[in-house]
Amino acid sequence: MKIKPICYPCALNFALRTMNFIGEGGNIELMRKVTRGISDIRPELTPAHLGTLVNRIIREETGVEDPYKDEKKRENRIALEVYPLLKRYVERSKDRLLSALKISAVGNAIDLGVSGKIHLDFNEIEKELDFDFRVNRITYFREKLLNSKSILLVADNAGEIIFDRILLEELKIKKFVAVKTGPVINDITIDEIDETGILETAEVIETGSDSLGIIFEEVSDTFKEIYNASDIVIAKGHANTETLIDEKREIFFLLRAKCEYVADYLGIKKFDYYFGTG
Repeated sequence: MKIKPICYPCALNFALRTMNFIGEGGNIELMRKVTRGISDIRPELTPAHLGTLVNRIIREETGVEDPYKDEKKRENRIALEVYPLLKRYVERSKDRLLSALKISAVGNAIDLGVSGKIHLDFNEIEKELDFDFRVNRITYFREKLLNSKSILLVADNAGEIIFDRILLEELKIKKFVAVKTGPVINDITIDEIDETGILETAEVIETGSDSLGIIFEEVSDTFKEIYNASDIVIAKGHANTETLIDEKREIFFLLRAKCEYVADYLGIKKFDYYFGTG
């Protein structure tokens, strides 16, 4: 996905949200630096490159290394409180894999950083999961699982990773989970992974980068090796979709489309759920 005009105001809005979050909302010079920075990015790059640069400029100029550090821990804690209910939902389901995929997708839809807290009972979970994927390649995914020995999940946010854990626990093959090496927004990093329970079901690897999505010029050789060697790759969320959708290898994308550009690119409508191969 290449940068479009709509991506620039989105990047600036992200910059302002982050600046407000760390108490720099009135810093006009910082916003000017952000604006100059994103104006110099080559338009053939992806929207995730814009967000990555914004994050790095704010971090460098303010000295705040990880603005969302406490927020990420809070999001993990909230999601872990819901985890037992999610497990019971899968256990009572007629189609465990489909239910687990829906839970993982809902994890991408719920922004724990906005809501502040989640209080769900079993009936509310059922209501939240009462949707159909606009695109659903689950039949093909089942076939792939039968002949596969390994799977790589490229993770997205803190909190959301607990919803992904439900899906991973349903997969009976070798599992890898890729997380960020350095902080970017509320993406899950190697520093928060211990508290998620993911290590009990999958081997965790680092991307080697603090970029949004996967920018291959920056990722580690280890990530590239596992990415290329895994029989199946699942990419969660927008930034991973933006950076991986045009890759040659087959990838399953699992997300809720939260912007018109991503939705159009996937051939769906905004807010639709998607589980497909691009």
